[in-house]
Amino acid sequence: MMRKCSPKLVKLLTRRDMMQHTLQVELTLLAAIDKSIFDVILLDLRMPGLNGILTCKEIIKRDPNTRIILMTAHADMDDALTAIRLGAWDIWRKPFELDGLIDHIEGVFSPNQPIMLSR
Repeated sequence: MMRKCSPKLVKLLTRRDMMQHTLQVELTLLAAIDKSIFDVILLDLRMPGLNGILTCKEIIKRDPNTRIILMTAHADMDDALTAIRLGAWDIWRKPFELDGLIDHIEGVFSPNQPIMLSR
């Protein structure tokens, strides 16, 4: 069973007028990328039943302009470096301050751009 994205993160994005979509299944995520343009995708590196590295690779293959921010509670530097080599934009190690992540995103993108969350 997959856990839902942090309600606090969704609330912070909404409060800061950032459009967001929460998707929990890789196929749904990839189908959404085929139909829409997303500036940022927040992607957990390790998800039950899914491989964050392979998902990252597929996202970049479908839309190389999408910025992927990987989140991980695991200190696996090999996976982190692989993700960066594939084109991931950034990696945040859990736990982290959600406000800091949102500030990071706001520093690069307009607040009205769509943001996709995958968890």
